[in-house]
Amino acid sequence: MKAIARYLGQPRFVVNSETDYPGLAAAISILAIGLDNGDPPPIEASKEAIATFNDDLDMLAQRIKGMFTRIVDTGASHLKRTEAKQVLE
Repeated sequence: MKAIARYLGQPRFVVNSETDYPGLAAAISILAIGLDNGDPPPIEASKEAIATFNDDLDMLAQRIKGMFTRIVDTGASHLKRTEAKQVLE
């Protein structure tokens, strides 16, 4: 999870006036596929391992939420932004 959160810190995931929104949506869609498979700690994992996993997951969720809130989609004139935002939901 930490590696994914660091990956989301790369310039291609920075939301600004030069963002490639279709590319961002595609990259996040691929990320979602990987995350759906999941890799939670085993049931018999220590409380520390479970807490670390949850903290890492929270950090990843914060990165994605930050990207979501930085996308300004003001209607039909910014359809690609709206589509990217939907992928982040």
